Amino acid sequence: MNPPPYDPNNPNQNWNQQQNPYQQNPYQQQNPYQQNPYQQGNFQQPPNYQGNYIPPYNPNVHNVQMDLPNAQNAQVCGIIGLVLCWAGIIGLIINICAIVMGANSLREASLYPGRYTEASISKAKAGRTCGIIGLSLFGFALIIFIAVIAANS
Repeated sequence: MNPPPYDPNNPNQNWNQQQNPYQQNPYQQQNPYQQNPYQQGNFQQPPNYQGNYIPPYNPNVHNVQMDLPNAQNAQVCGIIGLVLCWAGIIGLIINICAIVMGANSLREASLYPGRYTEASISKAKAGRTCGIIGLSLFGFALIIFIAVIAANS
């Protein structure tokens, strides 16, 4: 027999007299996990958890803008690649790295508008642009080198 529902106006009735129907399994089945499914268990972190969980970006909750990942690296590689564009394969590799890192950073910024600072977006654009200019200068230097060798033969 179920007790009557709790009545706050009845001083003789204790709120503890009410039984919670969620404490027992209504199906009377054996739980294969040896745990009551109606009881909240303790949450345990997975074994490879490092403690640096970043929740998904929600513009309604997060008001803090972040720096673009690899924007600074793209800018540095672009400047170094621009200086070393005459240095052969080293300049070629650094310029390609600047273009790829800048393009990936800008793609990330276009996926999440408003999440990243304008300064970091400008750094990614500058790195990509310097990488393209350095790669063009490398190609121009390669064409001149081939023309000089062909003229001397």
